[in-house]
Amino acid sequence: MLYSPLFNEKLIFAVLHLIVRITQKKILTGGILCLFHFSAVFAQCPPNLDFENGNFNGWTCFSGVARSVNNQNVISLTTAGQIAGRHEIIPSFPFPGYDEYGNFPKSCPNGSGYSIKLGDNTGKHEAEGIEYVFTIPPTATDFSLVYHYAIVIEDPGHQLHEQPRLKIEVTNVTDDELLDCSSISFVAGSNLPGFQLSPRSYGTRRFYYKDWSANTIKLNGLQGKTIQLLIKNADCVFFDHFGYTYLDINTECNGFLPGTSYCAGDTAVNVKAPVGYQSYKWFNNNFSQVLSQQQVYRIQPPPAPGTLMALELTPYNGYGCKDTLMIPFRNDLVITADAGGDKTICTNDSVRLGIPATANAIYEWSPPYGLGSTSSSNPAAFPGTDTTYTLTVRSEGGGCAGTDRVRITRRVLDTSTVLSGKNPYCIGTGNPPVLT
Repeated sequence: MLYSPLFNEKLIFAVLHLIVRITQKKILTGGILCLFHFSAVFAQCPPNLDFENGNFNGWTCFSGVARSVNNQNVISLTTAGQIAGRHEIIPSFPFPGYDEYGNFPKSCPNGSGYSIKLGDNTGKHEAEGIEYVFTIPPTATDFSLVYHYAIVIEDPGHQLHEQPRLKIEVTNVTDDELLDCSSISFVAGSNLPGFQLSPRSYGTRRFYYKDWSANTIKLNGLQGKTIQLLIKNADCVFFDHFGYTYLDINTECNGFLPGTSYCAGDTAVNVKAPVGYQSYKWFNNNFSQVLSQQQVYRIQPPPAPGTLMALELTPYNGYGCKDTLMIPFRNDLVITADAGGDKTICTNDSVRLGIPATANAIYEWSPPYGLGSTSSSNPAAFPGTDTTYTLTVRSEGGGCAGTDRVRITRRVLDTSTVLSGKNPYCIGTGNPPVLT
């Protein structure tokens, strides 16, 4: 079995279904029918669906070409195997930098250790794909995936079927059914929501980008079914124009969000919904009250452990499924500071400290001397002398903290030359001088 539920699933689903029945009864009494989806709270995702092994294990990589056939765009993926530069694993540490067209971080800002990139900026009507096939556990009546993506896509003004694109296809393999709501397509020049013109555009070369956003794949009611997740990236069908995609998938297929786990002494929590949706609505657990319509919901003081809230996510029209998550709150957050191991560097060199950031944590380094940032989880350090840095990590609500230290030692290389003996020296006049 691919999944390891953390709690008694039968009890969890019984409680959630009871909430659904009570909620529906209240809504029907008022004369309005609303349907709510409750994502499985403790479902675990298949192994390495999130790329956290730092590789494509479990995934199949493909390459091929994009063509126009009878005025239809056809992405032909014919060759299996990872291609360097076109199927790329991107670690979040050390920080990989920013995309050259969109200036957004190449690694997903959701706190994960690894993201991926499909495609490059060379054109050549190339296409790339990755595929993952898994079976939903028979007990998981409600199941969803949250994925994060960022896109750079060139718009050469071709006809739509000739343009660069990203396609995400979700198929119920058991019943040979494409899940339309969860399957989306981004095509250059089709008035894509949330895209911006890159400052690197010039003349007729127009590059558009979309910063990291999120979407939900709803798989509720498909327990026991085999699911195929296929992600395809393609250039234009000619030769010069490109598109590429960054992607990451949440580690757990559940309702846990940053901020729902907090320290016992926290005075407030900032609960963060996935970015990139058109609108957000936070409800109490019986949907009788709208609590917030912001992507980040600040709650002061934090709710009691075990509290459930509902989050309604509405995507842009045609780009995903409307979803409602039941969000549980827990006071089980543990803050640990990790400044990294002691390091030795040469004069004028720099080194990265710390590790990737943890959600709901605030970072502070001291002393500030020789640091690129005092508030980053892994800043660059270039001290002029041997220095010991102290890292303090606190929860956002201030209820717990941890500290750690790292020593940076500088090595100064002596590049001077010493002459021993006569200067000047004539050949044949005795012992020659020595340069050391």
